[in-house]
Amino acid sequence: MRFALSWAAREIADKNEIETNVTPLGDMLTLTKIDGLWSRLADEIGWNEAMRLAQFPHDFMKLIDPYGRTMMDQMRETFNSIGGMGRRDKTPAYLCIADDVCSSIGWIVAEDIVRDALMMVYGKMISTIHNDLPFSRDEFNVSWCFHSDGDISSIYPAIKQAGFDAVHGASVPYARMSTLVGKAGTAKLEFFGGVMTETLEEGRLSGELTRQIAILARRPNMVVCDDGGMDTLRQLEHELDACHQIALC
Repeated sequence: MRFALSWAAREIADKNEIETNVTPLGDMLTLTKIDGLWSRLADEIGWNEAMRLAQFPHDFMKLIDPYGRTMMDQMRETFNSIGGMGRRDKTPAYLCIADDVCSSIGWIVAEDIVRDALMMVYGKMISTIHNDLPFSRDEFNVSWCFHSDGDISSIYPAIKQAGFDAVHGASVPYARMSTLVGKAGTAKLEFFGGVMTETLEEGRLSGELTRQIAILARRPNMVVCDDGGMDTLRQLEHELDACHQIALC
């Protein structure tokens, strides 16, 4: 079993100087977040306006283009800072592009636009960063992860083709989790997720839910992780306890 903390959980842990080596399996992986192109557009002009304007691939590409240079600089800087020489044999660092192109009730950006346009752009960006490295990518040991809420499993092959190594899921019903992990595995992607913030509000996970996640955690491509939505120390404490219980299940 493998366990991870999202960017939100990591920030809370660092701020409160919490030791995250809490499972019998050692240190927890971490995801470092960079906002995606769509998120940058939506944050600046508003989600409703962004959805109104981004109806066709050509329009979508024009709308996100102004954010490309800034995001590319941030990607390169973060990639270099969390990687670096000598990491080949160490635990990989995960750099997560967070773009909520979907929600719990369906696609926010049209599926074909995300698959054919957005992933093409991300593929070029990731490839450029790798081509500019002074050393082999293996020396940096950084893996790319794509985050979106909702069920985006239909585009997992496109995500993999763009150069991502993993997906991070949120706002996905537990009943669908097993299917998504399986589809990610078929696409040769790791799946980060399994523990939703809303289930951490009341304390420990139920025994049944703990067992369900533990079964998923035994799959080779599954990494148990929170959904990136936590914002309180209490939630983090419950998350760490949940991981401990899952590991012992």
